[in-house]
Amino acid sequence: MLLESLRDTFSKNIPFDTIPPTFQDAIRLANALDVEYIWIDSLCIIQDSKDDWQTEAAQMASIYSLSYVTISATAAQDSAAGLREQHPMLKHPCEVIPSWTGFENQIPPVPVRIVNRSAFCDAVLAQPLFRRGWVFQEWILSPRTIHVARDQLWWTSASDMTSEGFAANETCEGFDFDVHREYIHTMAPGTLYSMESQSEESLQLVWHTLLQEYMSRSLTFESDRLVAFAGIASFYQSHTKMKANSYLAGIWRHVLLQDLLWTISEGRKVSPPQNYRAPSWSWASVEPAPDTKKKFLIGSQEINIKLSETEQPWVCTATVIEASVAITGSEFGSVSGGYIVLQGPLIKARLSMNMIDLSNRLTEEQALEFVPGGKLRFVQNRVTVPGGPTVATMGAYTHMSATRALLDDVIPTVLAEEVVDIYLSVFYCRFNRDGSPIGQALVLVRGIEKGEFRRIGQVGMTGETIEPWAENRDFSKFAPLTDEEEFLSMGNRPGIYNYRIV
Repeated sequence: MLLESLRDTFSKNIPFDTIPPTFQDAIRLANALDVEYIWIDSLCIIQDSKDDWQTEAAQMASIYSLSYVTISATAAQDSAAGLREQHPMLKHPCEVIPSWTGFENQIPPVPVRIVNRSAFCDAVLAQPLFRRGWVFQEWILSPRTIHVARDQLWWTSASDMTSEGFAANETCEGFDFDVHREYIHTMAPGTLYSMESQSEESLQLVWHTLLQEYMSRSLTFESDRLVAFAGIASFYQSHTKMKANSYLAGIWRHVLLQDLLWTISEGRKVSPPQNYRAPSWSWASVEPAPDTKKKFLIGSQEINIKLSETEQPWVCTATVIEASVAITGSEFGSVSGGYIVLQGPLIKARLSMNMIDLSNRLTEEQALEFVPGGKLRFVQNRVTVPGGPTVATMGAYTHMSATRALLDDVIPTVLAEEVVDIYLSVFYCRFNRDGSPIGQALVLVRGIEKGEFRRIGQVGMTGETIEPWAENRDFSKFAPLTDEEEFLSMGNRPGIYNYRIV
């Protein structure tokens, strides 16, 4: 690998026999394709230089999107394995000429090929390499990729897919490959190359899908969470013509309020300051559990659903006063700090949690809540607003089901107490068809400074937690904040405050 001490030596000559077998084979393959240059991260980025790593990571969008072809060592365990030789009998589909007893004269013999319908999923999508966070941008940004799989070579591009098992000049277009359920929504290569003709709504969906895909992939170092996505973010910005400095630790400035309402289940919140890597309001501040694809949503699902013409629209109740992050290199890379100043409703509430010992009664439902290495796990929580109306007096707005928070941390630090003071930062409100009010908010806890908070989750407000808003569509009916340390300053209306989230 390239180290600072070897920089001068490597710039003159790299002995071929010192290069790991997988990279040797990749160089041979590049030569066979008459490609003169090859990019290998460990030979092109100084491995013991954080500055060089940050600089080159910011260029990944150009490196992959402008490449001739990317070689993916899909079947290789590591750099020492080499690009494995494929079994010759696995390359070609089985070809048979069926005979139809009794119809020999009516049906002429026609060769039929029998193809393994799950071959691409098994050989490429389901392989460990494909689940790595750093590999995701290679898959998305590369215009062409050769996958050296265990059975054969596969070729994917923005326009087609084929393999050695298909005849020359024949693609897999129109062939119905089976894809396992967990990979059925995998974003196709080349998706980003058609963005310029899409609507803003479609572009937002593309971005949300990218993040959902990315958060299902693993990283050796979770501190790379923003950096390993930087190439995609950079490409997305340039192809959607967004302004510079519009990227805030993984969230775009123009949809900040909407995309702050991300949710994740079975994640782990990074506790500052020991392992700081992103503000608490950024999705990069959590460590996703394995296979988080179905458990991570960027932006509230309720907000993203398109309403019918007969439904009342969402009313935005908050305003972004200021938003800033301290970047350590590229705009799309690591950050050392960040904050958002908002003006909007800030409601003091309580979060109560029910703790259950799962060690002796692990039912199917509770198994979903089990945390390896510990017996206790909160299995339910409830958000209540002190002084709010009781269920008996809520009339048409009665909701018997409790309002529950979607907490970012599978074992939140607030579990030291069964009842915790929280604050609801309300972003959106609307009325359902039945006339009941609902809202979307962040769950916050107090920070260190005056008017400062940290995010610990997200909540869909129903019933008594949002009912006081319904009467006049304002927040004057909620109990006011009485401690001046709870906010930066008063807002322009009762129940409205200026506050900071870090």
